Amino acid sequence: MAENKKFYWLKLKRDFFKRHDIQVIENMPNGKDYVLFYLKLLLESIDHEGELRFSETIPYDENMLSAVTNTNVDIVRTALKIFSELGMIELWEDRTLYMREVQKMLGSETSWAEKKRLYRESRKALPEDISRTIEDNVRQEIEKETETETELKSKRNNNKTASPFDEILSEITSEELKQTYRDYIEMRNKIKAPMTARALRTLINKVNSLETSIDGKCALLETAILNNWKSVYAPKEEPKKPQNPRNPKTPAKSDGFMDELQSMYDSIIETE
Repeated sequence: MAENKKFYWLKLKRDFFKRHDIQVIENMPNGKDYVLFYLKLLLESIDHEGELRFSETIPYDENMLSAVTNTNVDIVRTALKIFSELGMIELWEDRTLYMREVQKMLGSETSWAEKKRLYRESRKALPEDISRTIEDNVRQEIEKETETETELKSKRNNNKTASPFDEILSEITSEELKQTYRDYIEMRNKIKAPMTARALRTLINKVNSLETSIDGKCALLETAILNNWKSVYAPKEEPKKPQNPRNPKTPAKSDGFMDELQSMYDSIIETE
């Protein structure tokens, strides 16, 4: 049976370099190096839908990212801080780097679709008799791969409820706990922070480390659902709320970096 591979690419919008965050970064010292590094990270992450890890057990560190992207480690270190401050990347609890834009920028094409497209392009330059012979050969190959794709769709239709989440949750014996995990996954989708299979396994491991009883595990998840948290926390380890810089009673400290960043952003807005 022929393997129907899938190829991915980034759909970069025409106004990418006119975006305010990209303009702010470009106008910094070494700004163009930061933007180039960001594009390299996007490309590195497309095969994993935005997730960046060296392996299942080893996350990337700054030196590793420097090596795989051929970027100076000082550029990497500063760029990651800037991207995080601007909300362009997320660092998960398992130290996975998540490129937030990849889901919106991702495009794909199956192998048979690529062959058909390339055939159409090449046919224009060939004599009619040769073109007809190639057409017959390509049609036969496409029909075989279409049959394969049909078989795969049939299998998926026969098991519509199957998903990576269902496979992971099948290991949980309690139906109540299993449903609570589904509710948590649904909450993450609603706050536009969808989970991956790897993130779900990490969450289950953390819940198991914090609680041993079914009721305790459900309580952790229900608290996270009510607060729209991206993880679960022990009662004494709930995430601290960030200080409001506009509240004079809780003045936020500034290290000068964000002030400079905000100033550059405001100057670009004024010139538009």
